[in-house]
Amino acid sequence: MGVSLFRFLSDQYQHGLKQYAEIETERFEDVLRNYKEIFWSEFNHLENISDCCELNPKIDDFSQSSKQNMWNWLDCLQDRILQSSSQLQVFFDDLINIYETYINGNTFLASNLTNSLLSTNNLFDSVSNFEEYYPVTFRGRFKKKYKGCNLCKRLKSYIENNLLKTNQSVDYFYHVPFNELYKINNYRFSITGQPFIYLGASLPTVILELRSDLNKFNQLDFSIWCIRDNETLTMYDISNYLFDLINLNIIPIFGSGSNLSCQHTHVIPNISTFITDFKKFIISQFCTFKKKDIKGQAFIEQYVIPQLITEQIRNYPNISYDGFIFPSTQFQNRATSKDQERYYGLFKNNIALFTNYSSCDNHDNNLLSKFDISVINKDSRISSEEYKRECDKIFRRNHSRAVLKAKLILLKDYYDQMLVDNVNLSDLKSIKVQFSSILNYMKNI
Repeated sequence: MGVSLFRFLSDQYQHGLKQYAEIETERFEDVLRNYKEIFWSEFNHLENISDCCELNPKIDDFSQSSKQNMWNWLDCLQDRILQSSSQLQVFFDDLINIYETYINGNTFLASNLTNSLLSTNNLFDSVSNFEEYYPVTFRGRFKKKYKGCNLCKRLKSYIENNLLKTNQSVDYFYHVPFNELYKINNYRFSITGQPFIYLGASLPTVILELRSDLNKFNQLDFSIWCIRDNETLTMYDISNYLFDLINLNIIPIFGSGSNLSCQHTHVIPNISTFITDFKKFIISQFCTFKKKDIKGQAFIEQYVIPQLITEQIRNYPNISYDGFIFPSTQFQNRATSKDQERYYGLFKNNIALFTNYSSCDNHDNNLLSKFDISVINKDSRISSEEYKRECDKIFRRNHSRAVLKAKLILLKDYYDQMLVDNVNLSDLKSIKVQFSSILNYMKNI
């Protein structure tokens, strides 16, 4: 069975291509070359979009003219990519060359090549406003371990039953202090010794990033991070922005009966942005190869390109970025939308926030002050129906921060569209904990 452009653009499909590229391949530079060949071989044999078994159920209730307009828009995107395929294949080669330059020991040149790639391809501008899409985010940590005497065990029990349910322990979820930089490991978008704050757009994302089980996470503690009113963060979006826009914006536009075409530049993406958007898609895929779990691993090949890009974005003088938005690699093929529902991928995203070093304070207090942070009580859970009902009551009683509250209420509808491991996302225990924590926040704003 063939695959259409719609399916091809999904992280799930690209994950499969990347897995295939790794078969019987030891060196990561060879994986990247394999991925390029497989990527373009698949693209050159895409099936007609009007035959797409994944898109068509989602637009089944559209009028025939709206369906045709939707297909025409995607055909235009596909044709534009085909027309520029030579240029785009060179873009692949440039990324592979950057990686090879780095592992050959010329890190300075690799950094300069990354800067040139982003500059010449107009990729420095990938702004996403954090507060618009992620009004609440989450952070998790493993529970502190207490060993030894009975007094220590009693102290552990007291902390778990009392302090961890209040803001008294909220600093446990801050970034690694500046006076303890030796504790910081190597992460996808940050190198050893640089403290970033990693947040998840949902609790399932946090749980999987900590390599835990979605149904058994007793060893973890969680906090909710709510961006304060009038605070803003400018993020470099390296998520699958193109696929998300098609699902969350373009499909609804055609569903409303619009005669939009790819030539209409008042809606993004459009024919004037398609190539840049597709390059961002390629960058996203290069930055999200799943790292291998190798015992004693010190150097992580899959992190080279993301870290080189981080260096350039963090120091870009024309836009003051506060961090990255990027998709989790832990869901793989576990997250899907229901047959007739649009795909909502934002819940799978991670956020990496830059910190500014202080020689006086142990934390970036300016960054932390942008959030209301509180520890989550994992024993408090509510269903999606109860969440919606209680949120509506709060909204009717108090319209303060109405836009924010509306966004938080809508999470229920988005989550109801998705499945994780063939279970409704809204039915996961972790989402019920998340809903309860958001509800508690809403009661206080």
